[in-house]
Amino acid sequence: MKIKINNIYKSLILIFLPFTILLSQEGTNHSNFNLSGGIGVHLFNSPSLTDYLNSLSLHRYDDFIVNPEFSVSFGRQISKNYSLNLDYTYIINSFNIENVTTKIENQLNIHIPIIILYHYYRTNGVILKLGLGAGYSYAVFSRKIFVMQTEKFFSRGFGLKLAIEANTPFGDNIYGLIAGDVKFMLMSELRNSVSEKLTFRYGNQNKSLDLDFFNIGLKFGIIYYF
Repeated sequence: MKIKINNIYKSLILIFLPFTILLSQEGTNHSNFNLSGGIGVHLFNSPSLTDYLNSLSLHRYDDFIVNPEFSVSFGRQISKNYSLNLDYTYIINSFNIENVTTKIENQLNIHIPIIILYHYYRTNGVILKLGLGAGYSYAVFSRKIFVMQTEKFFSRGFGLKLAIEANTPFGDNIYGLIAGDVKFMLMSELRNSVSEKLTFRYGNQNKSLDLDFFNIGLKFGIIYYF
């Protein structure tokens, strides 16, 4: 039996809200904040999306797809060695497929806000961080078949993020950052505005497209402490 996604969201809120309040109260004497931005790439694995693309294309798509990634983060240092951050990641990719009969343009946009707790290690001016968080994911999948009108499908879900980050000083309170992360997201089936699923034929099976995914990313950017 499938758990309703709304119930999962409520459970996540009930788990993280008291935890966040407790940590914020602990860090009352610490007023340090950080703001960062970065750009990177990641290896994106969504078995259902790969099956969908391979059902349309004359060449085979790999299990892992390379996607660009853009991110921003705002955090508050809640104690000497911990900060609580709101991370936002934007993933975009397009898949233009031409076969014997038609041309299909597909575009994927994923928005991922995540609350993440970082633990700090400081050594020789370098700040190392380990982070674990959970959050929400919202995806828009656009499909245009030849000259037909673009169709849009939507998916929502939740998941976990594990991150490691290194900050090296550039100047007063400004650091360069290099970070790696792993995300695992459970997503609903793609549906359009009237709740119709995006279905496709793969082998001898009729399937509906969902966007459950796992990804490994690497990014570079700037972080400012204030």
